[in-house]
Amino acid sequence: MTKVPRDIETMFRKELGDVTPYMSIIDLASKELINNYQISEIQQLAKKHGHSRLAVGHLDLKRVIVFVHVSQMAFVNSRADGFCDEVREFQKALTNDKSSPNLDGLDKLRKTIYMMVASKAGSDKPPDKTNEEMYKKYAGSIELAIADYYRRIRNIEFHGGNGGCDSHPKLSKEELHEIKKLYKHKPNTFNNLTSRDVILYSQAWQKIAVNLCQKLVNLDEVVNELCAKYLAHTPKRRDNAITNKLRQDYLQSDEFIDRLRTTTNGWVA
Repeated sequence: MTKVPRDIETMFRKELGDVTPYMSIIDLASKELINNYQISEIQQLAKKHGHSRLAVGHLDLKRVIVFVHVSQMAFVNSRADGFCDEVREFQKALTNDKSSPNLDGLDKLRKTIYMMVASKAGSDKPPDKTNEEMYKKYAGSIELAIADYYRRIRNIEFHGGNGGCDSHPKLSKEELHEIKKLYKHKPNTFNNLTSRDVILYSQAWQKIAVNLCQKLVNLDEVVNELCAKYLAHTPKRRDNAITNKLRQDYLQSDEFIDRLRTTTNGWVA
C-alpha cells in the first residue's frame, strides 16, 4: 500500500503515545523516592540495587526530578529526529530529489523544512536557509518557539550545562503569552521543569508533525487526480469520497477543503 502523509504522522504520534505511561511512572517513582525516603534509606536502596559505591549524601535530591524531565525531553527529541527522517525519505521518494545542500548550522527540523521548500522551489531558486519566516510558516510559529526552547535546554544540559547558566534559552513575553493561551501552560526554566513541560514539548511536536505532513505533497496534483478518479460518481458520493480522502490521508482542515471545493467547482477540475 502506498504511504500517505497520515501514515508518517500516525506512526510518530503512536511512538510518543506508547511511551507516555512509562515516562509517567518514572515521574511518579522519582517523586515518591524524594518525598518519602531519607538519605540513609536511599543509600541502602542504592546498595540493594547494585549501586554500592553511589554516594547520595551530598546531592540535592530535589534536582533529581529536573534531570528526569530533561531525559524525557531527550526521548521526545530523538523521536522527533526520527520523524524528520521519515518526512525527508517520503519527500525524496516523491520527488526523486537527491540534492545535498550545505545546511550546516541548522537543527534537524529546519533542515527538513528547508529540503521540503527546496524541492518545491526547484533548482532555479533555492530558499534562503536563514529565513526564519519560512520555518515558522511550515512548523507553526508558536510550536517552533516551544521546540527550540526545550531542544536548547536539552542540548545545553547534555553537553555540560549546569542549570544556572546564563546561556539557557529564554522566551519573549509575547511568546509566553501565546503558548499559555494555546496550550494552557507556560514553559518553566530549567530548575523548575515539571512533567507538564515534557507534555508541552510532546504536544508541540505532534502539532509540528501535522503541519509538516499537511504540506508534504502537491495538493493541486492530488485534487486533480481525485477529481478524475471520482468523476463518474454522483456529486454527493464524489464530495464525500474526496473530502474524506483529503481529511484523513492528507490531514487537511475542513476550512481548507471547503476552499478547494469552491475552486474546483464542486470537485470538477
